[in-house]
Amino acid sequence: MLGESRLVTLALSCSLLGLVGCGSGSALSSSPALPGAGAPLSTAAGASAATSHSATAMSGQRIAVSAKPAGAQPPLFYDDFSDGKATAWNATAGTWSVCHPSSGAPYAYCATGLQNNTTFAGSPSWTDYSLTVAVLPTFTYPPAHVREGLDIMVRAADANHFDELEIMPEHSGAEHWHILRSSPQGYASLGSGHVSVASGTMYWLRLNATGSQFTAFISTDGQHFTTLGTVTDSAYPTGGIGLRTWGGMTASYGPVAVASTGTAAPPSPAPTSPPSGPMTSETPSQADAFVNSVGVDSHFVYSQQVYSTNYPVVSQLLINSGIKHLRDSGPAYDQVYISKMAMLSAHGIHHSVGFGLKTTAAQMSADLKALGPSNIDFVEPQNEYDTYRDPNWASTIVAEQKLIWNTLRADPAFNGITILGPALAQQRNYAVMGPLDAYEDAGNLHNATCDLNPATSTRSVSIANMTTDIRASTVSKPIWTTETGYADRTASACQTPDAVIAKYDPRLIAERWNAGEPRSYIFSFADDASDPIFGSMGLISVNGTAKPQYTAIQSMLNLLADPGAPFSPTTVSYSLTGQTQNVHHILLQKRDGSRVLMLWIEKPAINGTQNASEVPVAVPSQQISLSVPGLTAATDYAYDTSKWTISPQSLPVNSGTVNLTVADTISFVRF
Repeated sequence: MLGESRLVTLALSCSLLGLVGCGSGSALSSSPALPGAGAPLSTAAGASAATSHSATAMSGQRIAVSAKPAGAQPPLFYDDFSDGKATAWNATAGTWSVCHPSSGAPYAYCATGLQNNTTFAGSPSWTDYSLTVAVLPTFTYPPAHVREGLDIMVRAADANHFDELEIMPEHSGAEHWHILRSSPQGYASLGSGHVSVASGTMYWLRLNATGSQFTAFISTDGQHFTTLGTVTDSAYPTGGIGLRTWGGMTASYGPVAVASTGTAAPPSPAPTSPPSGPMTSETPSQADAFVNSVGVDSHFVYSQQVYSTNYPVVSQLLINSGIKHLRDSGPAYDQVYISKMAMLSAHGIHHSVGFGLKTTAAQMSADLKALGPSNIDFVEPQNEYDTYRDPNWASTIVAEQKLIWNTLRADPAFNGITILGPALAQQRNYAVMGPLDAYEDAGNLHNATCDLNPATSTRSVSIANMTTDIRASTVSKPIWTTETGYADRTASACQTPDAVIAKYDPRLIAERWNAGEPRSYIFSFADDASDPIFGSMGLISVNGTAKPQYTAIQSMLNLLADPGAPFSPTTVSYSLTGQTQNVHHILLQKRDGSRVLMLWIEKPAINGTQNASEVPVAVPSQQISLSVPGLTAATDYAYDTSKWTISPQSLPVNSGTVNLTVADTISFVRF
């Protein structure tokens, strides 16, 4: 299953987990293995405690390891599968076996099914504990439309009720971690971020559950752990543990250890984003992965809009913007439209295709081949069909979704095209459609921002709640936001001055990125004079003039652009101290090894009255200090808000520390 050359040299041991009393190959307590919902519990075999043991290297070599001093509390559970058995586990889905991942490697618990592999262990009465798991994943490296992942679960009452840490590689180089709550209604995202992982590399994952607080960690050696994030959730106070892979990923697990909170020795949890105080370690995301998360809606298919009446100017502005992803579709694709899309694709700008309800399978195939499958990012069904006067709208749109899926997945020529689920106008309607994971690669969300700051999103629904709503349909697949943005002039109650939108749009992209979304699309590229409600949400005006928000996004993307082959960013230790309240961040790395720390104050920059009297609100800047071991040089790239370009300023460095002024516009610190 795994190439021996990719295996690391040291397997996880009780000592590396900070545990004592570890027996070999079985649970150390009477630990019922948790089955599916409603099934009875079974008791796992116990094992006597040991005061010392040896850990096995993946090459097969035995390495002596000493246990902790006598008197330390023994673990709740430990299983290294060295007896060739998994009697402590109850596999509820997929294919599980105790196997040798490669010749000479020690036993591990192997998930080899290509869909959902799930298994449970432990006691439903466990409360506060730390789960640490060594895992060696194998990615399938599928086309971009496929997503896969692995999970470790805590507080598991049954197959539907638990909290989990999920690691989801994305083959654009933007890997994600998520802390999720599972319920019969689907998954709720509690926290997420970015982390670099590689196929065939051993990782140690840790999820601590203490009271209502959950903290996730990752390690590459089983000894030095990096904090991924901390969330709160009070849904499940007790429960056992579980393991899962899905979407084609296979993995070998083990050893698996559970310790009462305080027994293991994890690092001190880092504060919420960004960290403040002691040093924290963080693995950056690839800078160009962030650039590739940005898309924009357009209407090149319409002959009466500026996209066609002033095509040379509009297309050149799009090319110059640095945006590489276009959401554009219409009722028909003639040769003029095909030529426009081909020209943009030649400049590295890919587009989407939307299919109407009456589109047949044969027409879908013909349209995609005429447009060129390699030029197409994604396809989607009829837009916001829940607003149509069809009492059976849910069954109608689900039927179209299934037709699109079955048509494209039957033809290898379309394997590289992502299939999005239906985008709906009303968030509550996702539950009416029901789960669609089997017929989509990602969920499709429209985020109504109105006049509120990006992290707030809507007056009635936060980003987190919107994610919860769509999880009734997109249960475990990624979520793309395909419409979001601000109107500067509208007949509705939501309008925002351009000077504020120029602050908000880059932050909107950043907040969606921090929410774990691989792609978000600003609505829209150009204004539409015929639409009194949404017609002023463009980055450029109807006469082809760039607005401040266009320049703000262009400046950000040009600064961060770093095209090339995927690479593995390196972990950096740093601290942020001072006035860090409401300061959000993203840490990126370029191929030359330099890091870029994006910082901004996430507070409203408008009075939020929802009427024509909307006026900007001054947000006071905040003083913080960035400390990095060995730092000798740093540059602050800040917006000039008179023209929305970005200018560099060299920062004085004193003993590895620089002083920064953070505002409600994003600043970019390169070091």
